[in-house]
Amino acid sequence: MRIFIIEDQFIFRKKIIDLIHSASAHPFEIVEVLNERTFFQEIERMDIYSTDLFFIDIDLNFYLTGIDLAEVIRGRNRECGIVFCTSFEDKTIEIVNRQILPLGYLVKDKNRGLVQQDLARILQKFVTNTQKDAGSHLKLIINQGREKTIINEADIFYIATIPSHRNTLTLRYQQQEILVPGKLRTLKTELKSPFFIKELKSFILNINKIEKLYSTDGLVQFIDQTILDIGLVGTKKVQQFLREENSDVSG
Repeated sequence: MRIFIIEDQFIFRKKIIDLIHSASAHPFEIVEVLNERTFFQEIERMDIYSTDLFFIDIDLNFYLTGIDLAEVIRGRNRECGIVFCTSFEDKTIEIVNRQILPLGYLVKDKNRGLVQQDLARILQKFVTNTQKDAGSHLKLIINQGREKTIINEADIFYIATIPSHRNTLTLRYQQQEILVPGKLRTLKTELKSPFFIKELKSFILNINKIEKLYSTDGLVQFIDQTILDIGLVGTKKVQQFLREENSDVSG
């Protein structure tokens, strides 16, 4: 596994490298990027693998921001890990709307001990995710009377309660929507994939299917252009989930 450190502050770049060595015994190949301009030019020719992890400074001293650079990387590979190094907490919406889907955030102004804890959790999460068998897909089995519907968890966009129908849910996946008997809390337990947001009272959302988040309107738009009204509190919780990566990291 390769780890790319794209950070223009020499002291923090060295700090990340030192902390990686102390936080994990995994034999990572660390690539220290010393010239962002050259690296950006090389990205178009690079092979980027799902096992690659990028630590990127949001506020690069460069004509491109770290978010711009991450967007290019994400365009080359949808599965690689991206972690933002930042002192800002107001970039979540932009990052979501640009479909970067970061693994987490490292906050620069935290003390060394807290940064090391966050980094250790990020590395453990990344190693765990990449070591999963790429050919095995988690399935959700829906019992509908005498019939069973088997759905890849990765194909699910969202699951929502129906206010007028007790113990009935609506589940959207691929290009269709089905009614599912049962309670939302039961499915929250059954779903095992790490990309689901389960903190909402009436919804389960697949973070990989979110295209845009409209925080002032309480709306989520998915990649198939479906729009779901989850309320202002709901969008705030989604932002919090994306910022803290399911309480694994904070930013």
